Amino acid sequence: MTMSGHFLTKKRLFLLVLTVIALVVLGYVTWSAAQVELPPEFTVGRERAAVLSGRIVEITAAVNERIKEANQNDLGGNPEVARALLQEARDRNYEAYRKAMELADELEAVAASLEDIRPGESQRLAYQAVSLELMLVQEYLAYTDSLNQFLDTLTRALGITEPTTRRAIDEAIAEVNQRGGTINRMNQLFVEKLQELDQSL
Repeated sequence: MTMSGHFLTKKRLFLLVLTVIALVVLGYVTWSAAQVELPPEFTVGRERAAVLSGRIVEITAAVNERIKEANQNDLGGNPEVARALLQEARDRNYEAYRKAMELADELEAVAASLEDIRPGESQRLAYQAVSLELMLVQEYLAYTDSLNQFLDTLTRALGITEPTTRRAIDEAIAEVNQRGGTINRMNQLFVEKLQELDQSL
């Protein structure tokens, strides 16, 4: 995907998040206790989104593990092994990026079906779940961008033992792990919101 295409994707996600958040508020204001039946498009779409989201979390964990292994091998005097591990991390990161694009498309379709849910608590929870997952996609796009830059920097730094460089690498790895943790927490919130939705029906 080109940089302009990537920008348009993030802009589309941002606008979609704003729309869903506005509808969350509307759904809350028009709350009713009527029995709710979810449209098939929403039910199928949310299952696909959950699978994609879970896969992204798995790949993120694998990428972080490869980076950790690469750093250990570099420190242990095995720069070529480290280089191969970093290439694997880059390939995995691109795979997760593609999954995030699939997830964005799936969520857009799910969001379009939300208006078919009767206004009330279930609709509000559905909007909240989709909004959370859209924000996860936004976070992941930012994460993949920064991770690719970090992987390039780390590859160039292989074999360098200068303390300032090593300290900068350790700090960058800590930041990567922190953002990975954020993605995990957002996905868990999405799962919990879907559970709340099921209980509200």
